[in-house]
Amino acid sequence: MQESAGTPQAQEPDMDGVLAEFEARCDRSDPDQLAMLEQMRAHTRRLHQQRGDWNKPNTRRNCNSAAPRTTTTAPKAIAAYRDYKQHVAKETAWQQLQQQRKAPMLALLGQADQQALPAPPQHGTEL
Repeated sequence: MQESAGTPQAQEPDMDGVLAEFEARCDRSDPDQLAMLEQMRAHTRRLHQQRGDWNKPNTRRNCNSAAPRTTTTAPKAIAAYRDYKQHVAKETAWQQLQQQRKAPMLALLGQADQQALPAPPQHGTEL
């Protein structure tokens, strides 16, 4: 969208360019300059939002056009997924072990006694 020369946006300097220039020149060890940088970023965000160009496509943040992947990774090659699957396998094995331990006890009690057992108390309820 072209801005005409009479619009306020066309008359003022490029906010994002000025902000990028200040980011490049500021001293990151100076707390005053870092505070000023954060104020400038917040002010720039508010201006973009109030102008209505907050949601317009631009080159700085474009989340809507993800580049297609050229390679694939096997799920087991991803460490986080591998850890998750190991956790699920351990949890399943633990539940099966608990069921195996309960079965002989339930057989001793018999079906009638099994149904007469009180339910375990829920967390957060009074006895």
